Amino acid sequence: TATRRDVPVWLEGLGTVVAWQQVTIRPQIEGRLDRVFFREGQTVKQGDLLAEIDRRPFVAPLRQAQGSVARDTAQVEAGKLNLDRYTQLRKRELVAPQQLDDQKGQVGQAEGSLATGKAAVQMARLNLEYTRIRSPIDGVVGVRLIDPGNLVRPTDPTGIVIVTQLDPAAVVFTLPQDELPKVLAARRGAGAVDTSGETMIVEAWSRDGLTRLGQGKLSVIDNQINQATASIRLA
Repeated sequence: TATRRDVPVWLEGLGTVVAWQQVTIRPQIEGRLDRVFFREGQTVKQGDLLAEIDRRPFVAPLRQAQGSVARDTAQVEAGKLNLDRYTQLRKRELVAPQQLDDQKGQVGQAEGSLATGKAAVQMARLNLEYTRIRSPIDGVVGVRLIDPGNLVRPTDPTGIVIVTQLDPAAVVFTLPQDELPKVLAARRGAGAVDTSGETMIVEAWSRDGLTRLGQGKLSVIDNQINQATASIRLA
């Protein structure tokens, strides 16, 4: 029986499979690389500990900053007590106004030093946290690019290791620029729905066209057309 219904419209293009995300792990501080906790080719999760830098040079600044905060806190408390005394004495006109103003200024300076000290503590704690290098993404680690015992810096061009996210992967492919209006119309929901009810399905097939490697959805349409090949990139 003949029926009227929508049928899928397929466009074919050449593509390559690329990593969805790839991160070069670099230190955020300078120091000696003490330990490496991953195996080459290991699958890691976001937040997993990958390496550790010598922590000792960063412990001392933290303790020094904490000592400064304790000192400044005591000075602020003592200054406020004296300010209360001067305020009461001023009400009874037993001290000059200038003395009360000078005490207010000393309290303000002490509070400023305390705020600076607290910021130094936060920075020292952050530097200490940076000694533990963790994976920012889920993925697979590659070949180790530097061995423990070496001095590492944030400006090192190679980094420590590269983490590559393989699941999910991305497929970047090209279509002729003449097909762009159809793709844009389908992405806006202009009736381009396949039999499963999903829009803009993308299938990856083997080079010989006999084996389907995977299926996904269209995520990106490039904002520029390659003038040399008259094609548009999609992923």
